[in-house]
Amino acid sequence: MKRKMIYTGIAIGAIGCCAMLGVGIHSALGTDVAAQTDRDDAIEITATQTATVPTVTCTSTTKKTTKATMTTKQTTHETTAATTQTTTETTTAETEASTIEANFTPTQNPDIPNLTVSTISVSCLKLTWDGEDGRNYKIDVSTYAPYTENITFLEKANDTWYLTGLRENSEYEISVTPLLNDGETENDVCVTPATVLGKTEQVNVIQTYQTEEGWTNCFTGERASGLTAMPSSGAIAGSVKDPITDTTIRRNEYGDYCVAMGLWYGVVGDRFLIELENGTQFTVSICDSKGWASDADGDGILDGRFHWFGGTGNGKSVVEFIYNSDKELPSCVAYSGSWGYYNWNGLDLGANISSVKKIDYGNTITY
Repeated sequence: MKRKMIYTGIAIGAIGCCAMLGVGIHSALGTDVAAQTDRDDAIEITATQTATVPTVTCTSTTKKTTKATMTTKQTTHETTAATTQTTTETTTAETEASTIEANFTPTQNPDIPNLTVSTISVSCLKLTWDGEDGRNYKIDVSTYAPYTENITFLEKANDTWYLTGLRENSEYEISVTPLLNDGETENDVCVTPATVLGKTEQVNVIQTYQTEEGWTNCFTGERASGLTAMPSSGAIAGSVKDPITDTTIRRNEYGDYCVAMGLWYGVVGDRFLIELENGTQFTVSICDSKGWASDADGDGILDGRFHWFGGTGNGKSVVEFIYNSDKELPSCVAYSGSWGYYNWNGLDLGANISSVKKIDYGNTITY
């Protein structure tokens, strides 16, 4: 059994647009972003659910209200090397002798009623409860998954939080504890943590594609309003402006970002898992085609792998996001022409693409 190593930090609310990374200026000149050391995949667990559990016995009287804040604790450990992906297989499903679920006992707290965690995507969980407007809460997260430094906590309402920057098919044990306000004692508020177990989406890989070398995190974009003909107009029907990342990129009912990709990868309706060299993972659905795009290997034949960004021989735009409108486009993207220099509330696009995998569709979600 692997030992746990604890990482702690202070979470903040939503990161503002254009949280620019240090690699941005080098990427703009065509310099490759250095790859982070490869790490192991997450452990396999069963599907996430909120269990009915005994309530902790605590007394509670009147409560005070102040603005909610949050602290976090993230736990990780070393795992064995992951198996190389092949076609028609499930990713990150190498299992260890024990998982969080195997020893997990959920608890409830009467001062944190209806604590629920739901799966949004391969890299995001939604945490909700019936909280007070001004109560401070301490939130602890434990996981065996790698890349805990990517985890970001976003407050969308006093009792609605998103955990982003997570890993596909990974467990996250989440504890929420009310904090005492000035003048309160433990006789006023139950300070026993309420705990739930969340799991990110598990995908099934159909095909793995070759990795493009060079500068590939130049994530360009096109307006959704330009997609007026079928099948693209049908593909974006029902999609919404992402309510989590502040990118203004469209997302569909499966948690996928709406994108355009070349015919090398597939056609409208195909779905993919994208992973970057910094551990960022996200899923996309082709809603428009780049066609045969650019000549990737210089043989005079267009091959549909990417289109050049910044001129031939510079950036390779493999993934082109479909965004809501020019009026809503973040100023930093309007200036740079790419989402790829920035960390968008845990969607850290500051590294090159390490893998592209075609995947099956999963379950629909509610943001």
